[in-house]
Amino acid sequence: MISKVVIGKTFYGACRYVCMDKKRAVVLEAEGVRDYDYKLMARDFELQQSLRPSLTKAVFHGIIRFYPGEKVEDNMITEIAKDYLAEMKITDTQFVIVKHIDKNHSHIHILANLVNNNGETIKDNWIGLKGKKIAQKLTKKYGLKEAVSKNLSLINLKALNEKE
Repeated sequence: MISKVVIGKTFYGACRYVCMDKKRAVVLEAEGVRDYDYKLMARDFELQQSLRPSLTKAVFHGIIRFYPGEKVEDNMITEIAKDYLAEMKITDTQFVIVKHIDKNHSHIHILANLVNNNGETIKDNWIGLKGKKIAQKLTKKYGLKEAVSKNLSLINLKALNEKE
């Protein structure tokens, strides 16, 4: 498993990206937000964020990619995502877990509010590094294939831009 974390400003953009295309996005679980419409989902996230208006970057967007070819069942993906959030100490808040099926490797997007249900801020210090370490830990816990090195033969070179 590989983890990438982005902290963003707008829930609308994140929800739109993650959920808009119904052909590639499957909502596995949502808590505290409506999961059938990305606009309503964003509105629910924003409503809770308004409890802490001084926090401008309240969008937690975690991406977890599984090893190419590795098949992980939806219930296990949901369990992994919840463990990931718990280990990151992103608890007692709204979240949504979405699986994307548009690539040859399974990957999920986790959106969560960094304003918890009590209106308190969830700390995001060193969150990117924490995410990587937790992904490594969960890879071992669930017996998944470790990504110890980059396999260049699995990279879709046509999808990369010049900089990459």
